[in-house]
Amino acid sequence: MTQTKIAIVGGGVVGLTTAVVLARRARADGRDDEIVLLERESSLGSRSTAAAGCGLRTVYRHPTNIDLARKGLQFWANAARILDHEIGLRRNGYLFLTDEPEMAEQLEREAARQTANGEPAVYDTPPAPVETAPELAYDRYTASLFSPTAALASPERIVDAVASAATAEGVELRTDAAVTDLTPTDEGVRVAVNGDVEHADIVVNAAGAWADAVAGLAGESLPITPDRRRLSVLDASVSPEAPLAVDVDTGAYVLPRADGQLYAGGAFTTAGEEISPDDPTAFTSEPDSAYVDRLRANGGRLTDLVAEATVRESWTGLYAMTESRIPIVDRRQSIVHVSGFSGHGIMQAPGAAMVVARLLDPNQTAAQQPAALSRDRSVTAPDIQF
Repeated sequence: MTQTKIAIVGGGVVGLTTAVVLARRARADGRDDEIVLLERESSLGSRSTAAAGCGLRTVYRHPTNIDLARKGLQFWANAARILDHEIGLRRNGYLFLTDEPEMAEQLEREAARQTANGEPAVYDTPPAPVETAPELAYDRYTASLFSPTAALASPERIVDAVASAATAEGVELRTDAAVTDLTPTDEGVRVAVNGDVEHADIVVNAAGAWADAVAGLAGESLPITPDRRRLSVLDASVSPEAPLAVDVDTGAYVLPRADGQLYAGGAFTTAGEEISPDDPTAFTSEPDSAYVDRLRANGGRLTDLVAEATVRESWTGLYAMTESRIPIVDRRQSIVHVSGFSGHGIMQAPGAAMVVARLLDPNQTAAQQPAALSRDRSVTAPDIQF
């Protein structure tokens, strides 16, 4: 059969997972596709993926996000079998807390939606304390949604797992490989890598916060905006089995590391703030006293541990945001864009990779473009975000 060369731009979790899914789909169909992954950094997953807190939830407002997240959680929950690697998955659950009447109604609807989709979810007003998290200030809220099957995992172990699986499937993983130009042709795409030109039949743009810039190399654009987020490790400990807890009114959240050390984070950015992914402050571990003050004020509402703790470590990463908080999986001729996960890349990467595989399946003469994932879709109300 005719061999297809596929070049994937971006070595984070989305690009790596897509590489594994495409390679296995090709092998199952008896094809010997050549797949190469191009990452401009010196190591894989070293930017936003490695910076993530790595929560895996299925509670969303939009059916598209729910579907992608359910596929993702199933994939990661079975990583030992699918990828032959453990990823440190813990079924700690997610706890959403609110003191706003409108959000309380939204959480009640989402609990019903989860239950209807076969995912356990419990809505309580007032909030019912979770046994593994007695330190949370439940009395400061009027309603809660607890999703007990949601999970936490290690982003570093996930990167190692999918990278190893991709290598085992024959994918060529190239680091220090900067893509500097994409020129669509009648035969595919001319790809300039560190100035040298190569041919690809298909290019998959999985460049995260750089996805719009990569699209621009081919004369395209994507409605994606980078948004800087910060995660901190505090000098406080909780049960390693405690849930990820989020104050959906402020966006503050806390979760335990596997050793029980407390993570805390949230947006707390100035309205209208814009940052380039190439800005040195986009990815930094430099202290930010103003952020710490906001973290203590907002996260301290969840638990006094945050208000009283000292920040031991802190770092930033970028979310690739879309207005609706639904990702883009969109094919135009020989280029497929898979980005705009709005901070949900690890959660949704396996489901999105399956969509990419369908779009590239040569056995389908006209794979249907999912309208909800198109770059040209109508903007809907933003999904739940923190």
